[in-house]
Amino acid sequence: MPELCDFSFTATHRFVDPVSSSKTPLQIGVTTNGEGCRLAGRVRREIVAGLSKDVGAAVTKVAWLRKMAKKISKENEAPADGEGGEDCTVTTPNSPVPIRAPGGSTSEESSTEAARRQMRHADIVLSDKLVPAPVLELIPPHVEVRIARKFPGNADGAQTEMMVAAVEAANRGLTVVRLKQGDPIVYARAGEELAYFRAHGYAPLILPGLSSALAAPACAGIPVTHRGVAESFVVCTGVGRQGKAVSLPGYDRARTVLVLMGVARLGEVVRALIATEHGGRRDGLAYPAYLPIAIIERGLMPDQRVLVSTLEDVESALAGVEQRPPGMIVIGWAVMAFGRRDGEGGDAGEGILADVEVDAGGQERRDRLRIAQWLGGRKWDVWEGLGTGWEGL
Repeated sequence: MPELCDFSFTATHRFVDPVSSSKTPLQIGVTTNGEGCRLAGRVRREIVAGLSKDVGAAVTKVAWLRKMAKKISKENEAPADGEGGEDCTVTTPNSPVPIRAPGGSTSEESSTEAARRQMRHADIVLSDKLVPAPVLELIPPHVEVRIARKFPGNADGAQTEMMVAAVEAANRGLTVVRLKQGDPIVYARAGEELAYFRAHGYAPLILPGLSSALAAPACAGIPVTHRGVAESFVVCTGVGRQGKAVSLPGYDRARTVLVLMGVARLGEVVRALIATEHGGRRDGLAYPAYLPIAIIERGLMPDQRVLVSTLEDVESALAGVEQRPPGMIVIGWAVMAFGRRDGEGGDAGEGILADVEVDAGGQERRDRLRIAQWLGGRKWDVWEGLGTGWEGL
């Protein structure tokens, strides 16, 4: 806390209606009174993740019922119900709906039997920090579980600690399971671990998983490829080893770019993509500033949020909301292929590859008209929660 400052801001979250995207009366706040601001944000995220995405809309409806009850009651002696009883008696259970576990799964129910068996018969499970709690609950109580102590500045240290612990346990004759989120060989450092284990005389079995690079866009209603819109996609990272900058691919109208671990460096990524000069962090043509982009946060979780905009406006859009890590970035015309969540603007992306003009100015005007149709005249849009059909899965 700054010197001479005797207060701290509360970590807040305002719930929105998943249908209308309008703000609801429900808002929560968490404070540690200056003793751990980041911790307050983490606790707030856990609370939000544990509540139904419709809880804010439910409060709106309750408020409407209360007003109606007051209006009908001539005596108006008391409100229809008490605030104290409301929060004390009503619960909103909501476990994360698909979760990522090893073996190509996207949910607890669909995780492969191979992965389940490995965890059931393990002596020790060494888990990454981001593995969801419901996956960890699949591990029998008698199995020892260690969570990687990863935090900013300690990624390499935590990685080494996990590898050393795995070899030490294997040397004692124990069965070791290294548990990761998503696909272990897509920016999850499985290759480093494989080389380390082999160097110590062990040849581990790798069970494939489903990477968030593909699962999160699909859940958000964004196809990474779509006939007439996107013919290919490339997956890259927003940050290199030890925080070093990495080279991003150049612009290709028919390609979707998926950037993992890049939301925290969104400004750097955007500037690298749209910079007119050659070289730098981009390998190829500059990207149009009006190109569609989506930021998917907390993908496949109840509090998933998708922010859609253009490269030129996305930083302003993200500055207006509080970030919900982890997140990923989707860049390209495929972002608007299926329109908005409400179904409007659904044909704005159709035939984008065939709609090409020789005149650059005419091309930009036609493209911007498509984007205006897609966003309904706005500069960005926010989709809260999972789409319809996920309830009860």
